[in-house]
Amino acid sequence: MKYLLHGADCLFLVLFQTTIMRELPYAVYVFDMSIPYIIYLSLFLPLKSSLPFVLLLGYFMDSLSGGPFGLYLSIYFWLAVAFRQITDYLQINSIAIIPFAVGLAVFLEDLLLMIAVSSTKAQHGVDPSSVPIIGWHLMLALLIGPLVFLLIQWVHSRRDLQSVNGSASELRRLLWPTT
Repeated sequence: MKYLLHGADCLFLVLFQTTIMRELPYAVYVFDMSIPYIIYLSLFLPLKSSLPFVLLLGYFMDSLSGGPFGLYLSIYFWLAVAFRQITDYLQINSIAIIPFAVGLAVFLEDLLLMIAVSSTKAQHGVDPSSVPIIGWHLMLALLIGPLVFLLIQWVHSRRDLQSVNGSASELRRLLWPTT
């Protein structure tokens, strides 16, 4: 059941980013919202359990985003592996570290996307107009990234309560208490 819910999370994130986020007026300035989810999976699940969902998320993103196929798949894969390795050396589940982890992941993703896009152009090199957008991505990742991470953590803790208690009525009582 938990695996089905992680798969539904992946599908929701991709649909949210490729449909709803694209219609917002300043969508180009918002970072990839699946980055906090990848960090969450890397921190709280073993690599063997988190990797299928990271690959599924990358596959969905590649299929629906219109970018070169395999780009998001490889970026998400390497981010998950890197953050899984970082947890061996750092205590990254502290809330003070999360903004920097999300910022680092967003910067690495933007860097890899910029390299991929610049290698497909006739003129190789970085587009100067992409530098302010990367700055906005980093700033929003530092500010909003931890909130998205905490939201994911809260939703998953509520789901775990439901699976432990086994009843939807108990979950409803915890989420929406009556006075």
